Amino acid sequence: MPLSSCTGRSQAGFPPGGVFHPLGPPGPDDGKPLPSPAPAALKPGVDTFPGKRVLGLTGGMGCGKSTAAGFFRDAGFATLDCDAIVRDLLAEDAEVAAEVAAAFGPEVRSPAGGVDRPLLGRRVFSDPAALQRLESILHPRVHEIWTGRIRASDQSRWVVEIPLLFEKNLENKVDLTVCVACDPEIQFDRLVRRGLSPADIRLRLNRQLPLEEKVARADFVLLNNSSPDFLRDQVNRLITAQLQPH
Repeated sequence: MPLSSCTGRSQAGFPPGGVFHPLGPPGPDDGKPLPSPAPAALKPGVDTFPGKRVLGLTGGMGCGKSTAAGFFRDAGFATLDCDAIVRDLLAEDAEVAAEVAAAFGPEVRSPAGGVDRPLLGRRVFSDPAALQRLESILHPRVHEIWTGRIRASDQSRWVVEIPLLFEKNLENKVDLTVCVACDPEIQFDRLVRRGLSPADIRLRLNRQLPLEEKVARADFVLLNNSSPDFLRDQVNRLITAQLQPH
């Protein structure tokens, strides 16, 4: 079922490609680029990073968040990936490794002294309480790291990949939210090509909000059913409309 059907939008209101505001007017249905989105007001109370413009980038697994982030980086943005921060913490932070081992058993330690991520993943993704315990160890540190890096930098334009942006109610920590989305069938095929089994895919997707809910909550959406070039075009038009340097 296409994402347009999942969201209840007509295909004209959810074109097969093109950046749009979820509450904006319908766009063309032929896959041609949409006009640049109209400027959106800053969220009330957003003052976490004075003098800087910070975009929170989210979306479903396999929808193309990292590809979109790369296009922002090509356009001169500094980027941060919260998943990469998690990987670094589990591999390199002795305090984190010790806390994780205390919570889940010494067998989750890797020979190198970090955490065996595949083993830990098998433990937590099928156990909501275990997952919540792991998140209580990792998420405060991840938040401290990415916000600290932005505050300490002279770079004024940032894109932060936050897979659980809406699940953890972090939308008011950034100026704009952007969701990268694609049709469920395309998403599933991409994840299978990554080597995930159908059962693993369902398990991981179940810990996230439904993609259509992320689409509804985002300030802007990049629909990635088409080519990388089309996604790049959407990113560039969003930058032109919303994220020019101060």
